[in-house]
Amino acid sequence: MRVPVPAPHPVTLHPEQKDEISAALSTFGYVVLAEAYSDGDVRELNEFCDATQRSSPESWADSDAQDGLSDLTWYNPLCDPQALPVLERFVRHERTFPCVNRALANTARFAEFDFRETVRAGSAAVAGDMPFHHDQGTHGASSAAKIARRVQRSKMVISRMGLDGTIPHYHEHLCCIVYLTDVGPDEPAFAVVPGSHRIPAIDPPERGVPADVETKLGNQYCEVPLLGPAGTAIVYDISLYHTRLNGSSSGTGRRTLHTYFSRDGTDCLTDWVLIPEQLARSPNLETKAFFSQWNYSQQLYAASGFDPGRFTALANRTTSFPQRLLRGALAR
Repeated sequence: MRVPVPAPHPVTLHPEQKDEISAALSTFGYVVLAEAYSDGDVRELNEFCDATQRSSPESWADSDAQDGLSDLTWYNPLCDPQALPVLERFVRHERTFPCVNRALANTARFAEFDFRETVRAGSAAVAGDMPFHHDQGTHGASSAAKIARRVQRSKMVISRMGLDGTIPHYHEHLCCIVYLTDVGPDEPAFAVVPGSHRIPAIDPPERGVPADVETKLGNQYCEVPLLGPAGTAIVYDISLYHTRLNGSSSGTGRRTLHTYFSRDGTDCLTDWVLIPEQLARSPNLETKAFFSQWNYSQQLYAASGFDPGRFTALANRTTSFPQRLLRGALAR
């Protein structure tokens, strides 16, 4: 991790500052939202996680310990009939979602929602941080061609609107991470390379920041750890280079809530996220539209009439697929 971190990083705003948030996302590819979740929200989600880890430990996928850390992840929690009533309001949280939706031209669509917990495995020493990486999604969301297409779309938008000045970044996929526990210098913090979302990236993505990215960013290149108390949210473009730091061996773990969003009309981010019938077939047209991006697995699930047996078969795939092919994404 390179220090010192130059101003204005980390860029920290409040959810009410929507213009500034959109500008920060366009320029730097990320923004930290202070006090995004209330103490009550954090307490409710932590109690939910604690309870489900006791009552349904099989729901939490456990990856192998790496560098003294172990990851617990609950994929597709919205498909749990008992969890859905508790979790649905957090998918489009009243303070964070308006910020995301505005950055996606008010066409945000659901892409992924899961819990992740990084647990320090005993007193193992920290061997080193995870390499920086960007997320390409199942269909190469961060490929050089698509980044070029985003720039061209941005130019078209500016042309149609008759505006002058700099071109805003055309986001296709954004993620909102919420810290459910305090994250200080000793905890596994999320970290970013500001501005790296604007540089065409190698597809498939390399592990670590390519030399040309450092060269193109020049003296603006920096690696920024994002710290904050429980309730802090981080919104970022998934084509931004990012990582999960290990922290120190004296630190504790970290629990987070991750929600991914796609712009309407873009490719699905994954081929394994499933949506329950109550949301996919919601009588509320706004809700139905929000959950309208269906990947192939979702189409199979819906074609079966949302059969529980079909879900079980697909859910088993969702447990193994991301761990096998997207292991690095477990700690984004």
